[in-house]
Amino acid sequence: MFVDHIGSYTGIFGIYISCYLTFNITGSVALMDLGFHDWGTLESWLKNKTVPQAAISDSRKELKLKFPDIPVLSDYSMDPGDDFWKIFPSKTLPDKPQTKIDIVELEKMVIDVSQKGLFSPTQLARASTVIDNLKKGAPSNQQGDLPGCFVANAKSTLQYGREVTDAVAYWVENGFVAGPFQQPPLLRFRVNPIVAVVQDDKVRLVLNVSSPNGNSFNSNINKLGLEKVRMSSARSFG
Repeated sequence: MFVDHIGSYTGIFGIYISCYLTFNITGSVALMDLGFHDWGTLESWLKNKTVPQAAISDSRKELKLKFPDIPVLSDYSMDPGDDFWKIFPSKTLPDKPQTKIDIVELEKMVIDVSQKGLFSPTQLARASTVIDNLKKGAPSNQQGDLPGCFVANAKSTLQYGREVTDAVAYWVENGFVAGPFQQPPLLRFRVNPIVAVVQDDKVRLVLNVSSPNGNSFNSNINKLGLEKVRMSSARSFG
């Protein structure tokens, strides 16, 4: 798969995420929901202190697939062929940012709360920024343009290729991502690797945007352009 800016499912087809990510299917996919209950681990990932590693387990439960009709491949590193893609869901690339949020209603609520004096100047500024981002798309705060890249997925994505494929098919079917594409749909197309993290009842896809070293999305972020946010969890107050 291919991914622009943040993600990919490397290989034959490109998939595009609502927040301007694109992928393809013989290599990498983007992260939508970590789903972890261990907040300590999650916080360490967000602070870039550790890189998620695949948990390899041969004793996991039988996983329920959302797209059981998609053919099972003997080798997920190879081109699956045209018949495979005839069954696979597809979505076209949107021409503008998309959201399920009713922006007009949200804007009315912000104005109403502001007129009642319930917003501080900082809160009003944040609300205005959110609305603007929903309309135009959120900036990635990059220091400069990154060149294209193609970084292979972790081996775990091939080991659990059926589950990874099923997850990507679900994203496409529900409009979270777009694709497949015969050619990269964007200039300077970037394919970042994914890791398949095995849990008891599912395989989670984790996108590594700290790769490649020295030329990654994360290393190119302009930290001065970001507002510092503190992360809290129930455990922090417990």
